[in-house]
Amino acid sequence: MVAIKAEMHEQGSSKGLVEAINLCEKKFKERFPYVLWMFFEPDITD
Repeated sequence: MVAIKAEMHEQGSSKGLVEAINLCEKKFKERFPYVLWMFFEPDITD
């Protein structure tokens, strides 16, 4: 299980944010295919 809290750059729309997160998740799963659960929390402030 992996939990990620990532500082995100503004994407211009919620769709852009979701697409950016999906790309991050895809690349992570390619590198670490044995991870079964991933929780991704976007953040623009701490």
